[in-house]
Amino acid sequence: MIADSTLDELIQTNNSISSVLLEQEVDFHALDKFMALRDELINRYMNLLDDVDKKDFASKELVTQKKFETEIQTHFSSSKNELAKFISARKKTAKYK
Repeated sequence: MIADSTLDELIQTNNSISSVLLEQEVDFHALDKFMALRDELINRYMNLLDDVDKKDFASKELVTQKKFETEIQTHFSSSKNELAKFISARKKTAKYK
């Protein structure tokens, strides 16, 4: 059944996103690919549901989405801090030239 295979693929994609986010160095290219696939699968699955099931499914997936957004924001903040340290160090070494 199409709905079951789509839902299975969504679960696998969510697991892949979680795995990418657990890495010390996040592969943002892979993350972007999985997030785009996740969006496509959610839309495909929701098109198969009636209005009541669609609303229930959407509210559950929204919880997952917010979890991913929080984790992604943490990684972006960390990357931003690392970049700021790098730029600061580069400016300091430029003074020695």
